Amino acid sequence: MGFFESKPFDASKVEPSNGFDPLPDGSYPCIITKAEEKPTKTPGGLQLVVEFKVTDGKYKGRILFHRLNLENANPKAVSIGLGQLSALCRACGIVTPRGAHEIANKVVRVTTKMVPDTRPQGGLQNSVTKVEPMGSAAPAAPVAPAADASAAAPWST
Repeated sequence: MGFFESKPFDASKVEPSNGFDPLPDGSYPCIITKAEEKPTKTPGGLQLVVEFKVTDGKYKGRILFHRLNLENANPKAVSIGLGQLSALCRACGIVTPRGAHEIANKVVRVTTKMVPDTRPQGGLQNSVTKVEPMGSAAPAAPVAPAADASAAAPWST
């Protein structure tokens, strides 16, 4: 027996969902809910697909995805992917992971930006640009040292 035969559905009683707009550019506290190796669409390719869930703030509960190239015919893609994997592992406190499962359930800070979606539906999507340990914060902008109050201003002489 199918869904509709076993449970009458009335669309007027359920709020419609039309997907989500991408998150604004920014940094979000997240937990890694899933990390798994998957083949790419290109034969012979391998990627690590990481799922993050925002844990706090206005966007709590939203999901972000990060795909890292581990094996690819393009050496530049692999170089970028391994650099991203290094950042991810360091953010999780794991220097030599023995599997994707070791990355799951770690809390990290994820920075995203909106980029054009290359899929047929177009629009914008989130791109993970940085993964850091949760306790890290962006460095403060450099501040010029305070002027010596005892020194006369050059224009006052």
